[in-house]
Amino acid sequence: MIPAEWVRAALPGSPLVLTVDTGGERWRCDGKPLHGGAGLELLTEGERRGCAPCDGEGRVGEGEARGACFACGGRGYTFAPLWLRVRFEYQNAGDGSGEALLYVRGPGLGGEEHHAIRVRRGEGLRCRWPVAT
Repeated sequence: MIPAEWVRAALPGSPLVLTVDTGGERWRCDGKPLHGGAGLELLTEGERRGCAPCDGEGRVGEGEARGACFACGGRGYTFAPLWLRVRFEYQNAGDGSGEALLYVRGPGLGGEEHHAIRVRRGEGLRCRWPVAT
């Protein structure tokens, strides 16, 4: 896990995207194709802080002008991002119903967990390619 600056409205990383075309299903991160065994970093939430501009409600303004808070993106809090290292695998069905399988890596985990984080099309997890440390 890699600590970084506090996340406000804009989420860092790129969504994990499943595309379907004549060649079948393809998973992508940051517009680049993913292949089984690829290493990624998955955005997770670390420490949270309440958002001052919206008092933790996630909304600002009055009446008709009320909308999502500009500072926290409507969450009601900001957070310290933790980038969890994962190994990418997939199970494609060919019809857009495939799943990405993210296996957690890290010290003290015995190499990898045996249970995957399952991601389906459109679920919106945010990932990035590993950052050199």
